[in-house]
Amino acid sequence: MAKLQMLEHQFIEHNVATEVKITVLSSKMDDLIKNVANLAWTTQLTEETVNLQKLNGRNIAKNLTIIQSDLTKVLAEQKLLVTNNQWKDYLSLRCCNSTMLPYNGGSLASIAHSSNYKSCNKIPFRVSGVYTIQPEKSFKKPITVFCDQEYESGGWAVIQHRYDGSTNFYRGWQEYKDGFGDLEGEFWLATSMENICVEKPKNMLQVWFGIR
Repeated sequence: MAKLQMLEHQFIEHNVATEVKITVLSSKMDDLIKNVANLAWTTQLTEETVNLQKLNGRNIAKNLTIIQSDLTKVLAEQKLLVTNNQWKDYLSLRCCNSTMLPYNGGSLASIAHSSNYKSCNKIPFRVSGVYTIQPEKSFKKPITVFCDQEYESGGWAVIQHRYDGSTNFYRGWQEYKDGFGDLEGEFWLATSMENICVEKPKNMLQVWFGIR
């Protein structure tokens, strides 16, 4: 009888322990389910964030394209405005100055302007091209030179211009003294004019090799 009671007691203890383990496992399973649900929600949120970033990236790229297009239009309009202003300046100066050389139908850069300027540095136009200047009052006749009005604020009288090989520079001393070539293309300015192309006393020589 005592043995039977002991077995019954052990059976009850085993059932209680089993129920406790089942309760613990059930609680852990609930926690695991919650964690899986949270992970699924986090994954979905991450995917939505990535998709939103992709959409924002496409919108940014589209906006940048629009901005670039607008900038291109603005630059084109500014360039046209500068050209129009230069043309107005030319017409105004031509109307007011009877010594202006006639316009030959070329670009503004090839217009020969008034001979009242002492040097390229005194010319108000910022368009490179052929101009007529008279460096010294004692110099009886004005001279025609090519003025670079764009590099470093302009005012440069070009002595030699070589870029495409269209002009032969293998010449004798007399030709270099007299000058040769075309001021609209390749040329060498007469050696006798080199010292009077810019105002005294300050002269500066700039040499470019190849493309500047």
